[in-house]
Amino acid sequence: MKICILSYKFFTGGFTSSLIPLLKHLRENNIDVDLMLFEKGAEDSMDTSFVNITYNHTPKRNMSKFERGVRLFFTPHFREHYKYRLKHSDDSDIVYRNDVFRGQTLTRFTVMEYTQKCDLSQYDCVVAWEEGFTSYFLANNVIAKKKIGYIHPDYQKARFCKYADEIALKGLDKIAFVSNATAKSFMEAIPSLADKAVCIPNTLMVNEIIEKSKENVQTFEKGSFDIVTVCRLDNVSKALDRAVKVAARLKNDGLDFKWYFVGDGVSREKMQNWIKEYNVEDRVIMLGEKSNPHPFTKNADLFVLQSYYEGKPMSVAEAMILDTPVMITSFAAAKEQVQDNVTGFIADNNEDAVYEKLKYIIENKHCLDTVRENLSKLDKKKTFEDITPFLNAVEE
Repeated sequence: MKICILSYKFFTGGFTSSLIPLLKHLRENNIDVDLMLFEKGAEDSMDTSFVNITYNHTPKRNMSKFERGVRLFFTPHFREHYKYRLKHSDDSDIVYRNDVFRGQTLTRFTVMEYTQKCDLSQYDCVVAWEEGFTSYFLANNVIAKKKIGYIHPDYQKARFCKYADEIALKGLDKIAFVSNATAKSFMEAIPSLADKAVCIPNTLMVNEIIEKSKENVQTFEKGSFDIVTVCRLDNVSKALDRAVKVAARLKNDGLDFKWYFVGDGVSREKMQNWIKEYNVEDRVIMLGEKSNPHPFTKNADLFVLQSYYEGKPMSVAEAMILDTPVMITSFAAAKEQVQDNVTGFIADNNEDAVYEKLKYIIENKHCLDTVRENLSKLDKKKTFEDITPFLNAVEE
């Protein structure tokens, strides 16, 4: 069996961090895989010895500004979206939703009408690792025996444009989701494509994560209760504003804690401003991007991911592998990932609930002992390294 996986480009974190473990597991199972990228990224500075990398140079023509404007104007639903956006220009969520609609619609036009076809029929299966351009390209511009495209987040909560996807994803044989809950979200949004949905959870490298967590790096000045969050700094999904507000409330209660954020992203400056605004510079510490975040997760008292929405976050699984108790919000796949009060804690997805749950844990640290013990008994390889769902989808 020979597989080709399409990914737009290699970079630290994000889609790349979920792809690398799969590529390594496939190599361990002696499966022939090519990774095909559209752009040069960070691969030259990374260890990519576990996969053969090629590049896709399929010609495409970019639309002019005039063409984009005309095409959008005559697109069904665009005008009503635009009018609604103008009427609610002070609502950042509505502005974001309209921008997503615009971006996905233009991507669909670019791929389906301005990009040449590509013959990859030498592979038994071609997999598009990201939603958007990569999956659109596979569905419409690739000649292949079998096509599988991934959508990682919660489809409805991420506000994806179903009008574009319903047209652009028809050419896929299967659409993969990392949890049953996110698959359900998609099937409810686009019933006409529901028969293509399949759940393929992400895999991780358990021993590699454990070994990396042992790296001798300076993490925390132990003494207070240390909370760590490893995430992309994007407030749209990661609820950074809420985290700062919760930290301020916990500080006002006189609780002794520090909340460390590992990562970088588009909302970094906003978060820095919120930290100053709420006077929590001594409690919320931004550590920036780390090539190896595992020692920070390992040495924390608690790992927290209180996102507005998620797919099935790998950072939570990585914390569980390291026997670090986790607290997450009740996003779609939360109960698929964590058993409340057994392998972690789940809070309702609102500010008061996050605050109350964190306050309880900090004031009752002994509740973490049972969780750590349960995590230590978990069969990590069986839980986090199973590539059977991926292979079944490829072979069917």
